[in-house]
Amino acid sequence: MADQQSLAARKKLIQDRFDAAVSCQKSGKLADAVEHYREVVRLAPDFGIAWGNLGVALRALGKAEESLRCLKHAVANKPDDPGMWSNLGNAQRAVGNLAAAADAHNRAIELDRTRGQSHYNCALTLRDLGDFDAAENSFDLALEHRYDKPQLHWDRALGRLMAGDLAAGFADYHYRWQLPDIPAQHPDIEEWDGDDLAGRTLLVHAEQGLGDSIQFARYLPMLRDKGGAVVFEVQPELVRLMRGNAISEGVEIIARGEKLPPVDVKIALLTLPHIFQTRRETVPAEIPYLTSVSESGEPTPALLPENCQRATVGVCWAGRPIHKNDHNRSLDLGLLAPLLAFTDLRFVSLQKGERAHDISTHGMQAQLFDCDGLIGDFADTARLMTEIDLVITVDTAVAHLAGAMERPVWVLVPHVADWRWMMGSNESPWYPSMRLYRQKRFGEWREVIEQVARELNTLGGG
Repeated sequence: MADQQSLAARKKLIQDRFDAAVSCQKSGKLADAVEHYREVVRLAPDFGIAWGNLGVALRALGKAEESLRCLKHAVANKPDDPGMWSNLGNAQRAVGNLAAAADAHNRAIELDRTRGQSHYNCALTLRDLGDFDAAENSFDLALEHRYDKPQLHWDRALGRLMAGDLAAGFADYHYRWQLPDIPAQHPDIEEWDGDDLAGRTLLVHAEQGLGDSIQFARYLPMLRDKGGAVVFEVQPELVRLMRGNAISEGVEIIARGEKLPPVDVKIALLTLPHIFQTRRETVPAEIPYLTSVSESGEPTPALLPENCQRATVGVCWAGRPIHKNDHNRSLDLGLLAPLLAFTDLRFVSLQKGERAHDISTHGMQAQLFDCDGLIGDFADTARLMTEIDLVITVDTAVAHLAGAMERPVWVLVPHVADWRWMMGSNESPWYPSMRLYRQKRFGEWREVIEQVARELNTLGGG
């Protein structure tokens, strides 16, 4: 009797902890949920659902490797559960094991071909693998099996953009406004549909990152033919740069957060490619569309010290850490050591903010001139770029600025790159002066750096 009571008490304890974990997970208290799930699987190592839920929670917290281990336990205990296999596929994708991810998703689909979410998850992996036709088919199957969600349409739009089908991708890009982490801006102002603006004022508002604002500011001159007045609301770091450039001729530039002047209609900056029916062949490419400017209009003195006739290379190794893909796109400064060893070149840092301290952390002050103190905003960065012969950077706003200024720029991009860099090519239709250096394997930067080092020889290094 005592043993039965002890067993019953243990089962109740496990169930109570499991119920608490589920409640925390549903309410977004993921760290608490993980703590409860850990105790559940300690007490009941064969509790497959607990292992699965723990894996999902850990992945949401960015702990991809641990999530993968948990989901392997989950499918071992529940091998006939398609949801477990689908989640295992998601975990494999998160750590870059795309072939293993595809295998797991296919197993989930074999177990239940009517489960729309399995087809959707499979589509994401196929997209990352560059199999865009198969990804489209899987998105269609997900919709056919009643998995019709804004996130699916958004992800399919990104896949079409990655494939270079800009017209189809931008046509569905509006689904971003239905996602929980992208709130609508200026909801009280009527949306512009692209018609004539005569007698009206259009608000174009920046969205997403600084690089997006730089990349799509190229559309501002195209609005002049619409006949109305234009106000461009942009991030404060870009105001001075935008105000001094020809693309803003006839456009009122204001900083985000400032009081708006009277406007009649609005449009989000990244909706303009759809308004103008952009295709890969029709990307607005009047480059440069940004230049270094001074408020007085007079030439400005050099920012960098005298150069001794060495070619100057600007480097940037990290983006903003708040970016959801920053762990894939940014790299450790120490990895650039083979480049900084070229004594016939002068290297200067275009890194701004906290990551600029990496120079002293790595003891690289002698090889890399720190420009952080010279950079207040992007107008200062643009001024620096006029003194630089080549920019080497990861996927950041610095890459966009160099491209928009038609400065030679080499961009280091991760294996699964942002949609705008598409796949396969080392060129970009957005920036003619840009060259892309792509990871061949997930998370592997050393091969990329070695390739860049070989090509630096042609710039006078060695």
